[in-house]
Amino acid sequence: MRYAAYMQTKRNGHTMIHVLDLPGCIAQGNSPEEAEERLPQAIAEYLAWLREYGETAPPEGEPIAFDIVERNPSTVTTGLIGFYEPERVPVTEDEIERFMRLMDHARDILLRLVRDVPDSILDARPLPRVRTIREILRHIANAEHWYLTRIWHDVPRLPPRRNVFDRLALVRELAVQRLRSMTTEDRSRVVAAGDGELWSARKVFRRFLEHEREHIDEIAERLRPSGRFVR
Repeated sequence: MRYAAYMQTKRNGHTMIHVLDLPGCIAQGNSPEEAEERLPQAIAEYLAWLREYGETAPPEGEPIAFDIVERNPSTVTTGLIGFYEPERVPVTEDEIERFMRLMDHARDILLRLVRDVPDSILDARPLPRVRTIREILRHIANAEHWYLTRIWHDVPRLPPRRNVFDRLALVRELAVQRLRSMTTEDRSRVVAAGDGELWSARKVFRRFLEHEREHIDEIAERLRPSGRFVR
């Protein structure tokens, strides 16, 4: 199967490629060439993930191809997450339900990954200025809350101190409520954030999935030495 891919490249060459038809599927590299080289494997792993959860996906072993259909330079303000023309298209009710299922699948993997991990490992800091696993989990929750504020200005603040697993659940509950109750206007509008970056409901769903899956991989790699790798 052939996929449309969307590339964002920093001045230093670091590149992220997004496959919008596979929300949450990304490949990164220190150069555009490296990211492109990694993309087929990223797509294959994503399709395997869909099959694992009973989602529709091409048969295993089907050839994977892609075309880079949009190439954007990245600036300090926009980072590597970008905004792409298909993200102007309003999301439908059926798409919302699919996005929600995919978010549930990603959260299931995350929680299985860290379930029963002792505090000593959750709070271990491998290097100075590197997040602990617990801090990564809190970062995931905080980012999800922040994504909601990109298209709504009345998202309630969360309690400043809370068990990280409770915080993940609380933010996700708020997200599900907001995203499932979107008005027709919410589903279709494109909003410019304070730094000029564009956001839409479709992009918010993409970022929920990309960001959580990215950190799932980070945590999984962190847990390998302890023999607790789950994927």
